[in-house]
Amino acid sequence: MFVTEWTVNVFSGFATGIYATNSPDACQYVANNANCNIIVVENNNQLQKILQVWDQLPDLKAVIQYRDTPVDHPNVFSVSRNWSSTIKIVLSVI
Repeated sequence: MFVTEWTVNVFSGFATGIYATNSPDACQYVANNANCNIIVVENNNQLQKILQVWDQLPDLKAVIQYRDTPVDHPNVFSVSRNWSSTIKIVLSVI
């Protein structure tokens, strides 16, 4: 996750942690209190938790998934090529 934190710092953001063992409600609590507008998840298991609570995250604009193939959702992006191209696409959404 070093690349994620480095990328966040480049864009003057901050990173907060959500454990892989957190429930969807715990993910919602952390993301909502941190006013997250982008969330980076590892895989489909973690993505499903965010999708369950997305409607309770008013600031959330995009999710980046860096393993597995993400679901078909207009604001869920895969790091299929590289971080740079993914960030450019996400920035066009937010």
